[in-house]
Amino acid sequence: MANNLQIVFGGTTEDTVVFESQDTSLKSSGLFTNDELDNVSVDVLQINLLTTHPSVSFRASKYSAFKGLNGVWLLADSGGIMRNLNAKISYFLDNDLDDNLQSMADLIQEVNWSHGNYTENSDGRGMTVKAFNEFSLRSKELILSFLSGVQQAQHDDDQVFILAHSRGCGLAIQLLSDRNVNDKDDIKNMQLAKNSLTNKLKRIVLLDPVSKNATDYFGMGTNLNKIVIPANAKIVEILSHKNKEIHIISKRRKVSMNYESYVDVLVGAKKHKNYSEIGNSINMRNIYVHIADMAHEGMLSKELHEHFKEYKNIITDQSWSNIYFNDQKVSSRNFGEYSSKIQLEDRRTAFEHCIKKRDDAS
Repeated sequence: MANNLQIVFGGTTEDTVVFESQDTSLKSSGLFTNDELDNVSVDVLQINLLTTHPSVSFRASKYSAFKGLNGVWLLADSGGIMRNLNAKISYFLDNDLDDNLQSMADLIQEVNWSHGNYTENSDGRGMTVKAFNEFSLRSKELILSFLSGVQQAQHDDDQVFILAHSRGCGLAIQLLSDRNVNDKDDIKNMQLAKNSLTNKLKRIVLLDPVSKNATDYFGMGTNLNKIVIPANAKIVEILSHKNKEIHIISKRRKVSMNYESYVDVLVGAKKHKNYSEIGNSINMRNIYVHIADMAHEGMLSKELHEHFKEYKNIITDQSWSNIYFNDQKVSSRNFGEYSSKIQLEDRRTAFEHCIKKRDDAS
């Protein structure tokens, strides 16, 4: 059986991992059981950065050659100080993975993502442009060094899946680009990076993407929301023409606090006021907007099982070509009965746009 790699980016305050582990320093969210991952031969690399306890962790499947790498690779406390940098990596992969882990550790210490910390680098309300670019870049370097090490060990991964939640979606999409983004010209000239990650990528799954980031009010100089949203939309548009699956699972329910989603901009249903040209040529045949019958919180956990019962499609090595509202298959013939149940306009607009435009693209 071919071996596949799933890369996971946790969202705000995410301190758990999506897999089961015997490592006492890891707490599982219960999203995937060991059997579910082993049955499709998926290794998992999870990167949690938007939290007071940043970490990088790994879980090898039953038949993987890299079971010796299982556990925590990197763990920091709420002050950004490293507690564990797993040196065993250098013994398994003869490349620069351990150096890239150390670079990630240094960045975490610099950003110092902690409660009540309103510095130039980070605050409780989100990333700055600098933190966004550097987190994405370091993550990309880390992933590429791992893929290189796997290839050198002659156990090449066949396909790569990416799963991200909340503000982690912005980081996950950005690391597929060929450059940092600071202004409109960067977005205009942005292309998909040419590397082993983008070559092997089969699908990216975004769980209720939101962009709640540092603004000029805190003296940061640039509102990151002006950068993340159109930059992500540009990459999604490019991916859609590369026969990559782009799946967005949005929440249905309105609660007391609802973060605005930019799923409508990602799929071209809404124009970004500063970058209106993005989305004009998106290929909707490769874009899927699903609905989980739940709130935003808990989507990267076993709570998803009851509210989006097709969740195992996230890790399937087969094509995933249907749109779902929980466990109900949706088409242009029946989407009206489901769209009326979506309580937030931005999610509903994206869902309806996706269904209608997929018919037009067929």
